[in-house]
Amino acid sequence: MSLPLIDLAAEIAAWASAKYGRQVRSATISALTKVQDQMNTAIGYIANLGADTEAIQQSALQAAGQAAAAAENANQALENVEEVRQDLADRVASGEFDGAPGEQGPPGPQGESGVMAPASGMFSLYLDPATGDLYAEYPDGSTPPQFEYDSESGNLYFVTDD
Repeated sequence: MSLPLIDLAAEIAAWASAKYGRQVRSATISALTKVQDQMNTAIGYIANLGADTEAIQQSALQAAGQAAAAAENANQALENVEEVRQDLADRVASGEFDGAPGEQGPPGPQGESGVMAPASGMFSLYLDPATGDLYAEYPDGSTPPQFEYDSESGNLYFVTDD
């Protein structure tokens, strides 16, 4: 049995596009949770190998390689978080988020209804708060979006190509 590689692409993308502290914290927590889960899996895997020294050595080397990759990913993530933090601090210091409110304008015309009319290929996700079920809504006659659920990690993946 080999251990799966850690995929932090979504978390790194979240860091790169984060604009607010809570987004940065959420991306950090998600990435570190993945790293922790992978490390715990690797430790459990090694602990259960038994007395086969060669298998233990091979697994230890593999775990060390994965730990090094995880550390590299975590360091890169930390650099990304620091860049986002510094960017926000610079923007706050420059007064980008300051400003007096403008004069109230006249009311505008009544807006469109909140009904979603997606085009082919578009979909929306919504959560039923009563049941905790997640639903995907997509246009009639179009292909439903494809998802894969990883029961070990609890991650839901959107499949973009077959």
